[in-house]
Amino acid sequence: MRTNKKTVVFMGGAPETRNLFNWGDDASEIWGMNRFHQNDFMKMDKITAWFQLHSIKYLKELRGRSSLDSEHWDWLTEKHPFPIYMQKQYDEFPSSVAYPIATAREQFGNFYTSTCAYMAALSILQGFERVEAYGFEMAAETEYFYQRDSTEYFLGLMMGKGIEVYLPPNTGLLKGSVYAFADDTTGFLQQLELKKFQLANKRNKHLAQYYMSLGKYNKLEELLDKYDDVEDAEILAYEDYEKKRDIVQHAHGAMDEVEESIKLYKSFYNISGGVYFDGK
Repeated sequence: MRTNKKTVVFMGGAPETRNLFNWGDDASEIWGMNRFHQNDFMKMDKITAWFQLHSIKYLKELRGRSSLDSEHWDWLTEKHPFPIYMQKQYDEFPSSVAYPIATAREQFGNFYTSTCAYMAALSILQGFERVEAYGFEMAAETEYFYQRDSTEYFLGLMMGKGIEVYLPPNTGLLKGSVYAFADDTTGFLQQLELKKFQLANKRNKHLAQYYMSLGKYNKLEELLDKYDDVEDAEILAYEDYEKKRDIVQHAHGAMDEVEESIKLYKSFYNISGGVYFDGK
């Protein structure tokens, strides 16, 4: 509950949860990001801080590519009643404030793959006691999935520091198969991954022997043109080369079969990456 807690709300743009926030609530602060000031769902009169952490070079390159990007640039050049956290303070943007990246890195490491992660780090630095996040999904089937890991890292970090974290019930963050207790899916998947690893070790072990055998055979084949008495050795070398080749090919083929099994398994059980524990 928010009662007597210093609360900040992170507002993203994912439609699954962005509209679940009640703008009439009594959150201490509401933080927005990027170009979402252009969207109707964002109530700009309620915003207390903004985040635009792309480089100014990137923003300049986008400015001429679309009317929305040009409008965003113009919006950044205006004076606003809240700070806009950027990579540094820019004269072009009167409300820009340098994000304290050095302090954040020193205290929390260097794992920032989303704006939400930067928001989370700053909320810890500023002493918030409760954090709510709306409009952040980063689902597997979207281009933002790569951003999910650091977001969930910071959500867990905040929980570990005693900060209360609220996510809407239908969010995809901090959810997944409950390993072992409720679902053995990942246990079976680990067995397949282990088999793949073992086959890779077997292939790599015999691969070196295969190349040595091939080199020996090729050398003897060259000598056979000059010396008839190496014919028996050349035949034996070829047989040894064939054996080593068959072992390597068999291991490689088995690896391909296991890899296909892993893909089918993941597809069937809708496993797209890491396994996420939802705390239940």
